[in-house]
Amino acid sequence: MRIITGKARNKKIITLEGEDVRPTTQRAKEGIFSAIQFKIPGAKVLDLFSGSGQMGLESLSRGAKQVCFVDINSDSIAVIKKNISNTGLNVGSRIIKDDVFRFLASNSVMFDIIFLDPPYYKNLALKAIKKAAKSLAEEGILVVETGKGEELPDEIGSMALKKKYQYGNVLFWTYTHECKSNKEEDNADDHIPGEF
Repeated sequence: MRIITGKARNKKIITLEGEDVRPTTQRAKEGIFSAIQFKIPGAKVLDLFSGSGQMGLESLSRGAKQVCFVDINSDSIAVIKKNISNTGLNVGSRIIKDDVFRFLASNSVMFDIIFLDPPYYKNLALKAIKKAAKSLAEEGILVVETGKGEELPDEIGSMALKKKYQYGNVLFWTYTHECKSNKEEDNADDHIPGEF
C-alpha cells in the first residue's frame, strides 16, 4: 500500500490485517480521492476508525492543513505513528487514542472532511454518521466506507446523501449537510404561475 500522489507520493504505508482492521484497497482509495480531490487543499480532516491512517495521510500528502486520527486500537495507533514518520507527514498530524463515539461526544472542532470507516456489518455506520454530523463544517463532506450489501438511507438527520460509489466489495457514501433554505428555493423555482 502506498500514498498515491502529492508530496509523499509512492511512500509505503504499513497496514494491519484482521477482521476488524481491514485496509481500504488501493483502487478504492484512488477512486474516492479522485471524487473529492478539490476539497482537500487547506482542509481540516478527521479520520475516524483510522486503522493504518492511510486516508488521513493521503489527505495530508494532497495538501490538507490538518488531520486528526482517532482510533481505540493500540496496534492501529502504533502503525499510524510509524506511517506518519515513514511518509514524513508529521506537520499537521494529530493522533488521538480514544473510542470514536466518546471522542465525537466531546469534540468542539469543525472539520471540512470526515472519513468514517467502522468495522463492516456491525451496524456502526449509521450511528457514527449521526454523531459525526455535528463535527462537520457547513460546506464539508462526510465519506463513509461500508461493505457491499450494507445499506444507508438517503437522509440521516441533517445529512443528505450526495453520491454512492462502489469499488469491488467496498462502498463509499458521501454525505453533506442538507440546506433546507436551498431546497425550499428549488421547490419555489419549480412552481409555474397558474399551476398548483
